[in-house]
Amino acid sequence: MHPEGMTEGSQGQAKRSPRDQAKKASRPAGTLDIPVHLVSIRCRLRKNEMRLLSQELRQSLPELRAQESNSDPIVHAKFFTPDSNWTWFVTEGSPEGDDFIFFGYVCGFEQEWGYFSLNELESVRGPMRLSIERDLYFKPAPMSEILRFL
Repeated sequence: MHPEGMTEGSQGQAKRSPRDQAKKASRPAGTLDIPVHLVSIRCRLRKNEMRLLSQELRQSLPELRAQESNSDPIVHAKFFTPDSNWTWFVTEGSPEGDDFIFFGYVCGFEQEWGYFSLNELESVRGPMRLSIERDLYFKPAPMSEILRFL
C-alpha cells in the first residue's frame, strides 16, 4: 500500500504519479511539499506565540525609574532569543502610548543597561526566525545574583 499519489516503481520502490509530478512542476522553485498536518501544527504554534508581557508581570513590574536609587535592583523577568545569545533582564516597565517600555540589563553585542520596548521585542526574530521568549521559570532576584551567572 502506498500513500496517496504514489505508485510502485520497477524495483518495488514508491514513485510519484504523473499527476503529482505535474503539480510539483507547476509550483514556484524553492517551495516544499509539506504535509497538511504539519502546516496546521505550524499555524497553531504561530497563533499561540508566547505573550512576553503577561497581566501578572505587568502588575508586578515597578514603574520606570522606581528602582533608580536602588544599587541592587530586583530583576522581574528574563527575555531571550532561543536561537542566539541575546538576553534582556527586566527591572522596570511602564505603558507608553500603544507600547510598553522596559528598563533593564541587556546582554547582546555588549552588556549594558538600557530601555527597550515590547513592540520591538515582539517584532525581532533571531537568525533562525524564532521569536523572543520569556523565561517562564525565571524567579525575581537581585541583579547582583544575576551577574554572578553571566
